[in-house]
Amino acid sequence: MSVAGRISCRNFVDWNGYAYFSNWFYNGMFKVEIGTGNTTFLGHFEGDKLFEINIHKEIFRLDNKIFFCPRRGGNVHIYDLFEETMSSISIRKNNEKFFIIENAI
Repeated sequence: MSVAGRISCRNFVDWNGYAYFSNWFYNGMFKVEIGTGNTTFLGHFEGDKLFEINIHKEIFRLDNKIFFCPRRGGNVHIYDLFEETMSSISIRKNNEKFFIIENAI
């Protein structure tokens, strides 16, 4: 199986019958209908490499927003469940020395 065919995650948010997550193997956001397993690709997380693994580690929902906290990525991504839009907050510049974020509190 190619890397592009792999879908997996570290964590997900369960909301309104769907599991939302950041793919573990490459830059992609998905939602899975929990009752059927039907999976929808929602797009890439802007500002991070397309073929990076473990872009996000922690994910949580607050009100109508899902927050994706980085591990290898350089941005906190925020997905609005009502508007179905993504925004981001940069926490690491591209020219910065690379480091992995292990915990988000």
